[in-house]
Amino acid sequence: MMNDSGRVRVAAALANLAPKRPSAGQYAQSIIGPFYRPHEVALAKDSFERIHLLVELPDGVKKFDLSVGEVLPAQWTSVQGTHGREILDVTCVEEWLVDTFASLVGEMLDRVDATGHHAVDELREVIDAWRLVLHRQVKSVSKSHIVGLFGELTVLERMAAVDPTRAMKAWRGKDGYRHDFYLTNALEVKTYTTLNSPQVSIHGAYQLDPPPSGSLHLATFRVDEDPNGLTIQDLLDRIHAHGVSSVDILSRSNSDAPIIVDEELRFSIGEERLYFVGPDFPGVRASRLREADLQGVSGLKFGLHLDACPDKLSSSDLPVVLAAL
Repeated sequence: MMNDSGRVRVAAALANLAPKRPSAGQYAQSIIGPFYRPHEVALAKDSFERIHLLVELPDGVKKFDLSVGEVLPAQWTSVQGTHGREILDVTCVEEWLVDTFASLVGEMLDRVDATGHHAVDELREVIDAWRLVLHRQVKSVSKSHIVGLFGELTVLERMAAVDPTRAMKAWRGKDGYRHDFYLTNALEVKTYTTLNSPQVSIHGAYQLDPPPSGSLHLATFRVDEDPNGLTIQDLLDRIHAHGVSSVDILSRSNSDAPIIVDEELRFSIGEERLYFVGPDFPGVRASRLREADLQGVSGLKFGLHLDACPDKLSSSDLPVVLAAL
């Protein structure tokens, strides 16, 4: 098992710990470190059925603070079975956080396998991602947001399959740009779930205006709940397999554009539509308004009926559009 990916080892450890019932003050442990230092990292379960990440402190390395919030407390301690070394004990307090916790631990293990560095060093690299994940996980997130994220990650996965570096450069995520993907040209991604008269939500007066000196396309996906479909985690795994770090993806998350690591809801793409957003494309657009028309206006949001939109292209043209970003 030690030659498996980090995510596989974490999943196996959690499965191993699931039936365990430690007595008060005790841990049940499952070793998940690299094959050349297997005891360096372990997952553990306490008597309250909380999951812990246990990482040994190597000789010559000083302890450091890990502040990632009340739902993921960390402390330096000694735990039976760790050969008397100081260890960092990170506790996953909330059950709803376990999937995210497992994903980030798996990323840490993959980094250790790739670099040969000590796990505690690689742990530092994922701390910021943990902080960002916790920042948005404590807020409730609607299914509609997860559907929207599924559409955005679908495009990111397709771009990453061709050029992962360019994909991450083009994907704007939390960066505050008006469009989801932008280099010179731009692509806005929208999703819907209705079968009849599809409609997507447009946010603000600038989302349908092209970037300076560039063009804009609108890609829309009908996202269907499908027991045989993909989860958000499946898409993240695919993107990771194309060479994009999970931490790099999660670091693009914030409270306004949260990335939800979900392993329950499964979706498939039922319909794809692609439009060139030209001068005659409908919608509220800042380029058609006077500056005074938008003065004092905030929170603008409106529905766009896709059947009323001109300049529809074949969905098979999307790879060409992505290559031209």
